[in-house]
Amino acid sequence: MKVEKNLQWNKGDKLGFPPTNMRHKQYDFAIIDTYDPLTGIIKLEKAINYYHYGALNSTASDFSGIDMRGKVFLLSRNVLLDGENLEN
Repeated sequence: MKVEKNLQWNKGDKLGFPPTNMRHKQYDFAIIDTYDPLTGIIKLEKAINYYHYGALNSTASDFSGIDMRGKVFLLSRNVLLDGENLEN
């Protein structure tokens, strides 16, 4: 599969693939076998179970403003989401 180029992803990193259809339980997890930062091509240790739609450009103009492209999440590292309190 192909993702963005020049990511700092490595062999053994865990990925998450949410569903790209109406079947909300068709998500996958996978482990990176190889990632080429020059091309963005990833090879996984084993095949994923479900279809996950991807496209280079947004599909919003084809689906009444909805971008149907799938996301890929790197799950091997911590992410800090920090917001500000706008209630005060």
